[in-house]
Amino acid sequence: MWKNIIGKLVYYLSGWLPRDRRKAVFGCYRDLFTDNSKYLFLHYSGASPIRAIWISGDAYLVDRLRRKGHDAYLRGSWTGRWHALTAGVYCYSSYVGDINQWLCRGAFLINLWHGSPLKEIEFDISSGPLAKRYRRGRAGLRAWLHHQLYMKPDLMLAPSFQVAACFRSAFRLPEHRVLISGYPRTDFGQCHEVVTNPPLPAFCHGRRQILYAPSWRDGAEENPYLNAIDWERLSDWLSETDSVLLVRLHPNERDMARDLAKYPFIVDISSREDIYDLLPDLALMITDYSSLYIDGLLFDVPVLFYRFDEHWYTEACRRTYDYSRDLPEAGRVVTDFESLYEELDRGHCFDRECHRKGRNSQRHQFWSPGLPMSFEVINQHLGW
Repeated sequence: MWKNIIGKLVYYLSGWLPRDRRKAVFGCYRDLFTDNSKYLFLHYSGASPIRAIWISGDAYLVDRLRRKGHDAYLRGSWTGRWHALTAGVYCYSSYVGDINQWLCRGAFLINLWHGSPLKEIEFDISSGPLAKRYRRGRAGLRAWLHHQLYMKPDLMLAPSFQVAACFRSAFRLPEHRVLISGYPRTDFGQCHEVVTNPPLPAFCHGRRQILYAPSWRDGAEENPYLNAIDWERLSDWLSETDSVLLVRLHPNERDMARDLAKYPFIVDISSREDIYDLLPDLALMITDYSSLYIDGLLFDVPVLFYRFDEHWYTEACRRTYDYSRDLPEAGRVVTDFESLYEELDRGHCFDRECHRKGRNSQRHQFWSPGLPMSFEVINQHLGW
């Protein structure tokens, strides 16, 4: 409690210093270098007269960015704090604490949320362990304990009116604060050379690549994926069919992937900065409630939904938005490993013609045709 009281005092005082509207600080959840804030930073880095500065708690990342010629500082360093205190614009992918939640008063906050809302987010969360943080009504003590959760961004971007409606509700924002545009992560390749991660292991090349990207189970106490799949049997199938499974767990669960990647032809890519460069070459994406497949819709990636704990997830973890239950089918839904194995073995899930109509329909619902470029929208809004 005392930490929060002192933090609130620092936050209030931080608003008295003048801020430079042409200096922007960027950060990302879990001190990663990924998602929308990464691509917006790369777009503006070195683009005079804007000074783009990456703030992180990861000393290795800061050093790596500096060696590549970028402006980057540790969050806890005096220089990092100074830039957080004087920057006129904050750009982040989850919460303002990705940069500094106590030194941001008076800055223009741009929340470049990291996913598309299929599951209830923020103040729309009605079940699971996070719901008590976001109860609507008088905030009181909750606003003291969860300072950054109650800070409204000045601007969000949404690629469709459906997504914009969810953001306005979840973040309690008026209509003019959520603008329709593309995302930096999807726009970047249209005006820059595509950013690639370190290559996959050599044995992956030439094999059929399948991505397994489940959603974060914020109520799980143990590794829920160990018993969800017969990993040894799946590994044998991958070998027989000249395939490889790329496992991408949520950043909050990436340590769990170590138990899954000990089998042949199963590769843990949970610590990879991002996977946007892999999407065009995927033969199939297996997910459950994760919105990552929505990015895959841009490349018409076939999808198979494996919801092995659907009842528990919706009741004890996170409910989905009502609108998502009426979406046309983008792929088959299975709820047990035998059904999953059968779908993979039959091979229909790899056929891009299957469920193409549903994927196309969903793509138009999540990605409005003719979206303006995110960089242009931000430039115009900030006068850059």
